[in-house]
Amino acid sequence: VFCLPGSENAARLGSEEVIVPQVGHLAGLARRDDGDEEE
Repeated sequence: VFCLPGSENAARLGSEEVIVPQVGHLAGLARRDDGDEEE
């Protein structure tokens, strides 16, 4: 979940400069299986 400002330019900047560059890393973290979780 990301919160972006209401300004179109600020939202575009946040998306392009912060979120998009991190998407691959975030997806990797979401898929990671540490084996530390208890069932």
